[in-house]
Amino acid sequence: MATDITYEIPIESEVPAFKHRVDLDDRTYVLNYYFNTRSAMWHMDVMDADENPLLMGRAMTVDCDLLFQYEDPNLPQAMLVLFDQTEKHEECGLDDLGNRCRLLYMTTIEE
Repeated sequence: MATDITYEIPIESEVPAFKHRVDLDDRTYVLNYYFNTRSAMWHMDVMDADENPLLMGRAMTVDCDLLFQYEDPNLPQAMLVLFDQTEKHEECGLDDLGNRCRLLYMTTIEE
């Protein structure tokens, strides 16, 4: 039997660039977030626990799986979605990350 689990990756910051460690599927990753003023979008880097780059410069598009096109076994193997809580599907502005827009890790556990 499979169980779907959604985990919110906590994001709390008042600055336009920051990083933190997070455990996903029994592995530690470093997620680096930064707001690109030219594109007016948040971007992210995914690194392993030693901060070796796995995915760099990924635009954080609202309401889509941020990892779907990558087949790297070192990346998290489930869906990583930036969810617009208002359900208006508006892109995440400078003050929205961790507020209106939440980062969700959506996985399935086999029991």
